[in-house]
Amino acid sequence: MIKNVMDRLQQLAVPRRKPKPTGPRYGAMLDRTVAWGIDIFIIYSVLAPVIDWLLRPLYGASSAGALYAAKQENIRALFSAGEAAFRQMQPALLVQAPSFHVFIKENLVGYAVIGVLIVALQCLFANTPGKWVLGLQIVRRGDHAPLKGWRYGLRYVAYLVSVFPFMLGILWIDFNKERRGWHDMVVGTVVLQTRERGWYWQQLKRGFLCAKNKWKPAAANDA
Repeated sequence: MIKNVMDRLQQLAVPRRKPKPTGPRYGAMLDRTVAWGIDIFIIYSVLAPVIDWLLRPLYGASSAGALYAAKQENIRALFSAGEAAFRQMQPALLVQAPSFHVFIKENLVGYAVIGVLIVALQCLFANTPGKWVLGLQIVRRGDHAPLKGWRYGLRYVAYLVSVFPFMLGILWIDFNKERRGWHDMVVGTVVLQTRERGWYWQQLKRGFLCAKNKWKPAAANDA
């Protein structure tokens, strides 16, 4: 009996290795958020002049400086309307404010223009810069086949379904096994992580070794 107890204690003391998960790896919400941020930063930097040009009639501005001043004035008016709505407990005051309508139109223009380029990149290369950097790939659910062009367009529009109700459709990614947001459910897609676990760490070590080997001969010559 004592031997059995000792054997059991020894088994508990040895850490068990968890079996490696099998099957496809799905893109986590953090990876997808970072990829989206990279996409927006790059694409907005390219398209900012086009978006500003389209917004000039909305604000009645004839130049870039006048547009900037009009945007700042609208933001101040929007905050004032929001403050009044909060004080009086009447959300309708914010929704009815002209500054709110202008704000919504401005964001829809930017969303549409950015969407044209994102969908075009996805149709041409089946990916975007951010997802390429993070090793993510959008595919059809089930057979993981590449998407057709119309699915990319519909998926981009379906982001509105995920974003507007307090980002619930985006947060939903972390609450299901396939890491699907509401926009993925609308279109029937999943986002796969195409890189193996530890890939970034391996690249970091490789970069460190390359830098070390590059500078080592120089240091020897200096000596």
